[in-house]
This record gives sequence, C-alpha cells and structure tokens, in this order.
Amino acid sequence: MRKPRSFYFLALATSTVVLAVGCADITSPAITTLTDSGNATMSFSKHDPGSDDNSYAHAIHVRIRAMPFNSTDVDEYSFHAVRHGDDVKGNFQFFQLRTIGGVEETVVIASGFITCLTVAENRARVGGRVEATTFPEGIPIGSEITWSVTDNGKSAKADDSASQPLGNNARAYCLGGLPYPEHPVERGKIQVWD
Repeated sequence: MRKPRSFYFLALATSTVVLAVGCADITSPAITTLTDSGNATMSFSKHDPGSDDNSYAHAIHVRIRAMPFNSTDVDEYSFHAVRHGDDVKGNFQFFQLRTIGGVEETVVIASGFITCLTVAENRARVGGRVEATTFPEGIPIGSEITWSVTDNGKSAKADDSASQPLGNNARAYCLGGLPYPEHPVERGKIQVWD
C-alpha cells in the first residue's frame, strides 16, 4: 500500500527538527526556537548546570545482581525520566529474575510511568507508578516504585551503580529520600544530567 504524500512531508519535517535539536549547543543559557515550513514553533530551554529546569536520568538496559535472603535476584530494567521545571515525564519497565535450583526464572515483569525525578550532580532518585504487572499480589497496578542510580562516567565501561527497584512513596522519596544501597551495573548504562 502506498503511503500518502503528506506522510513523507511530515517525516521529513520531523527529521529536520530532530537534526536541528541534535546539533544545538546545550551548554549556553538561552532559548532555542525552531520553526518548520508550516510555521509551527518549538522552544527548548537551555540552562546552567545545577538548575532544576531541565534534568534527566536514564537507565539503559541495566542489569544488577543482589543476594537477599540467600537467593540471587537479578534485576533488569530501563527507565527514561526527564524533568522540565515541575513537569516530569518518562516510563519504566523491569524484569526480576531469580535463580531457583540453578535455573534462572522470570518472577516479575512490571511497567509504568515516571512520576518524579531529583538529580544532584551524578546521582538521581527516580519514582514511578505501576500501570502493568505480572505480580498483582505483590506489585499491584497503581503502586509506586523507586530507584537511586549513579552515573560514574560517559564511557560504556564506567563503573555505574544502581539500586533494585523498591516500593516507596515516589514523591516523598524523590523530594527527600536517601540513596538506596546500590550495586555495580553488570550490563547497560546509567546517564544522569543536571
């Protein structure tokens, strides 16, 4: 089936905007305004490091291992959290694997939306609300999950660390909670920017 001509125009206009944003200098304080040929305008605020206007934390296919209660839990998760002033957006998904009798088994799968983010230097506290779960008895829909993560460098081989996803009041944790015990990231990458 042939796509309408307007589809290709929209794809080209979107690609142009993404390319322009990707090439923008994000280090100088200013407002960058992009306009496409249809006179639609988008503004992206750029700020000094250390402000809460724009910050983000990403856990990209992170895998950590913990050993609670004499079992081995392996947590694999991704989240993307972005904060613009008081507005926080993003999503998460996680899988918990447990080794039982030498066999790695998936115990829990859950996903949802990010509801809070606090960044301080290279550390972040993140919280979200569960929207889908395979374990409603322990992690019901509507419950809140929180993490703390540390970005220790730009290299893929940096020694980043991350906590297990833990149940907590997300907003209270992001506003004033202490970082959780973190484990070395075995696979994946943490990115934090303030």
